[in-house]
Amino acid sequence: MGSSLPNLEWLVLAENRISGPIPSSITNASKLIILDMPGNSFSGSRPFFGNLKLLELLDVARSTSGNISGVIPSEIGNISSLLNIFLDGNHLSGAIPPTIGKMKQLQRLYLSDNQLIGSIPNDLCRLYHLEELSLARNMLVGPIPECLGDVKSLRLINLGSNLLNSTIPPSLWIITDLVILSLSSNHLSGQLSSQVDNLKMINSLDLSSNKFSDVIPSSILGCESLTFLSLSNNMFSGSIPQSFGDVKGLTTLDLSYNNLSRPSFLKTLMFQTTNWREKFQMGGNFHNFTALSFSHNLDLCGPIQFQVAPCPENHHGLWLKKLMVPTGILVVIVVIVMLVLMRMRKRKKVELSANISTMECGIFSYIEPERGTSSFSVIKLLGRGSFGSVYEAILSDG
Repeated sequence: MGSSLPNLEWLVLAENRISGPIPSSITNASKLIILDMPGNSFSGSRPFFGNLKLLELLDVARSTSGNISGVIPSEIGNISSLLNIFLDGNHLSGAIPPTIGKMKQLQRLYLSDNQLIGSIPNDLCRLYHLEELSLARNMLVGPIPECLGDVKSLRLINLGSNLLNSTIPPSLWIITDLVILSLSSNHLSGQLSSQVDNLKMINSLDLSSNKFSDVIPSSILGCESLTFLSLSNNMFSGSIPQSFGDVKGLTTLDLSYNNLSRPSFLKTLMFQTTNWREKFQMGGNFHNFTALSFSHNLDLCGPIQFQVAPCPENHHGLWLKKLMVPTGILVVIVVIVMLVLMRMRKRKKVELSANISTMECGIFSYIEPERGTSSFSVIKLLGRGSFGSVYEAILSDG
């Protein structure tokens, strides 16, 4: 092919049903600038493209048979004119060649959905014009290169579904123009940095299915453009920041499968997340979400639309109510008893005074009781005691 078309600059065969191996003669088209052949059924090993010194676009992605195999040759670094490499969705194996770092003009590198192994080479940090880096769904191991944050031009980083470990390099949080960051389904750990608010342009942040822990920083409010956030399947703990309710563009939120507890606000909603027995009010943007965003947290309560049990009364408030009711009743009873006792005591005093005031005292001689008792007749005798006898007598004055 290349020998018969030596002046060929563009070859576009995208989304056809071409099968079989890619002919090696294509590498003879030395003036080729665009090689665009995604979505076919190529098989076999890929040809050596190192002779195509003017090539700017290499797209052999998404072979429908998925049978393009072999390693990425180190000689690919000699194609210094390349701007875009799309080799995703094949059966490429081996390591990412460090020589890719020689392609100073490279803007897009897509190697996802292959069988690449080894670590991410630090040489990628030399690609100062790189805007999009996708290495997802391979078998890459080791840490994320610390120097990756030096590539300030990056807009998309997708390293999901690998075997990466260690922590997120602090330098990643200072790529201020980053729009998409996906590190999901790895073995990353540590905290989510409070510097996340530096990502003013971030639209999608996916850190799900890792081993991140500690609290979710409230500084996430600084991510003004955020529409998608997934922190599910981690070990985050503490409260959900109130600032989530203020991220106005947030339409997709997944905090399920964590260890979150004790929310610090009553403004957002009743989540179905992470070991809670706390009550939330609907508000902010949270009314747009579904039960799937907060599932598999056994102790959460909330509205019926989140498929959780109804929330009981606040325990602290309920305890106060239970204490206040009997205390109030007791106080009322004590007051009533005191009032009754005071009134009875006052009444007795009044009656005693009245009795004393009605009593008349007088002086009479011995003859008066003698006459009144008919000379102390037995008939008038009422009774005898150790101190004397008691008689009934009527005095002369009646």
